Amino acid sequence: MSTNCLNELNADAFIGLRSVLTIWLYTNNFTEIKNNTFIHLKSCVELNLEDNPIEKLEIDAFKGLKTLERLDLSTNKLTRLQKNLFSDLQNCRLLLLWKNNISVVEEGSFNGMGQLTDLEMADNSITTLYNNMFVSLTRKCFMKQIYTK
Repeated sequence: MSTNCLNELNADAFIGLRSVLTIWLYTNNFTEIKNNTFIHLKSCVELNLEDNPIEKLEIDAFKGLKTLERLDLSTNKLTRLQKNLFSDLQNCRLLLLWKNNISVVEEGSFNGMGQLTDLEMADNSITTLYNNMFVSLTRKCFMKQIYTK
């Protein structure tokens, strides 16, 4: 479903897809990801939302993606990562957030991501790294260029 003109995601679209491993939704026209959008994707290990004009991720946008290992949100228009945004992504090892407009990363944004080993956040507008920002990352995590603008 990549490289189309899709502009809205509805959770009901994924009903019955419990065994799907990979979802590629890159290069579409999504501007927001709503709560519970991916709740039915119980086996998904890779979700690619790269190159969309996504500005908003609701707090439970990734709820139910407990098996997800790779999430690509690069080249979007995100400005903020709120606390507990990724809390259901317990098995995520790779999180790509480069080339957004992220200026605020709230303390606790990475709560629940104990398996994260690669975090890429280059080409954003982050100005401050808050105390304990990465405290929930219990494994050794390789961070490529946290901020460069």
